[in-house]
Amino acid sequence: MTAIDPVMPTYAPQPVAFERGEGAWLYDTDGRRYLDCLSGIAVITLGHNHPRLVAAITDQASKIIHTSNLFEIPLRRQLAQRLVDLSGMTNVFFCNSGLEANEAAIKIARLYGHNLGIDLPEIVVYEKAFHGRSLATLSATGNRKAQAGFDRLAAFLLGELAGGTGRMLGEEGRVMALRALLARQHSELKLFRATARLPGFAQELSRLLREFQRHHVSPDALLKLGDTV
Repeated sequence: MTAIDPVMPTYAPQPVAFERGEGAWLYDTDGRRYLDCLSGIAVITLGHNHPRLVAAITDQASKIIHTSNLFEIPLRRQLAQRLVDLSGMTNVFFCNSGLEANEAAIKIARLYGHNLGIDLPEIVVYEKAFHGRSLATLSATGNRKAQAGFDRLAAFLLGELAGGTGRMLGEEGRVMALRALLARQHSELKLFRATARLPGFAQELSRLLREFQRHHVSPDALLKLGDTV
């Protein structure tokens, strides 16, 4: 039996692993050197091991790593002001990826349309365009190959731990009822169990796994694993 790769095969990586970089050069685990023309898919704009960037990251990590948008972040405000001054725009939305930037743009466009009284505002995109792999950005992607297989959602997305509203424990028998419904209605429906990222996660994960065993349920996916353990 072929062993299952623990990393979900969303990409087909090349058979090479890099362990360090210097400027525009990468070095693999066998010591071979490569000119990095990919730049981490266009995100390593300062090159690898840039001394000022390393110093800035090290300094910040030694102080505080993350506090969320619920609190003021002075350095973020400074950067936003710098970008506003350079671009001539009004303000800045910081996010983690181009996908999130495109999602924000879609929301802004739809909100603008609704504020004008348009019931169903539409967004026009180029054919063969690519704007990301979330459901929203796939809908704005003019590439049928990227969209194939993601047209409709057929699943139960069940949140046992909700970070926004607190811990939610359903009534006894809910899991068994869903399991019976899946078997009765459509054998292809998938049951997803989602656990929010919360402190004390290891204990909660153990509880969920025991619950799976008790109800004889094997979830197809556990979402949002990883945070304070």
